[in-house]
Amino acid sequence: MKEFSSKTYLKDVIDFELKIYCKNDEYYFTIKKIVNIKSPFILNEMGHDIKLLDNNYYIIEYIPCNKNYFCRLFVDENKEIKEYYYQFTEKQGIENSIPYYQKLNVAYVKTQFGEKIYSSNNTNISKEVLEIIKQNKLNFNLNYKEYLW
Repeated sequence: MKEFSSKTYLKDVIDFELKIYCKNDEYYFTIKKIVNIKSPFILNEMGHDIKLLDNNYYIIEYIPCNKNYFCRLFVDENKEIKEYYYQFTEKQGIENSIPYYQKLNVAYVKTQFGEKIYSSNNTNISKEVLEIIKQNKLNFNLNYKEYLW
């Protein structure tokens, strides 16, 4: 199932601003600024409650072309990263100028409290995915702060 970057993680969001950038077919970069949300979104990761969404928080997605993952950052009002979330994908691309992806059931999450690999339905994680994670090839190298407003 296709999921569009412009529509993900917006439950209970009343108003948001969206910017989409593209760099020479190397990557797509979307930023959603939460202007108004009904109540903060808090998730328990590794035994700690982490506020991922609130007013003036950001959701940043870095979607590299010709790769099988994307990175989603949850950034607070002070422009500090609260969580790195890497989702592995079967397919990704652009449709009607909006990035989309078809997710696989494997994700990697990193917070100040640690890191974890999630796999739904206890599906076996491929050796390739484990190797990518093990070799720390999942680096977010853009200066995301210069894009925030």
